[in-house]
Amino acid sequence: MLTVRRQCSDEVDRDAWNDFVRAAPQGSYRQSTFYADFQESCRAERAHYFAAELDGLRVGQLLAIEGASYGWGLARRPLARLSLPLVRQLLPGR
Repeated sequence: MLTVRRQCSDEVDRDAWNDFVRAAPQGSYRQSTFYADFQESCRAERAHYFAAELDGLRVGQLLAIEGASYGWGLARRPLARLSLPLVRQLLPGR
């Protein structure tokens, strides 16, 4: 039976996740927990980890980034060091 689980950043087994990414021929940095950490800390975006398992064996996984429409633009602005912390305070939970 195929099962899909969703986990948040504080729930995922980071080593196991990154090992699977590393072992996959198409695995890339943008599917790693390192990239998710960067997105969460620098762009006020939230990471969701999806793992597909077939009879207890992981057969696939997906890192989905829930982005704020303003995040990419703010990170590129010269005053991003000031504007991003302000946005995080105004919009808690991001």
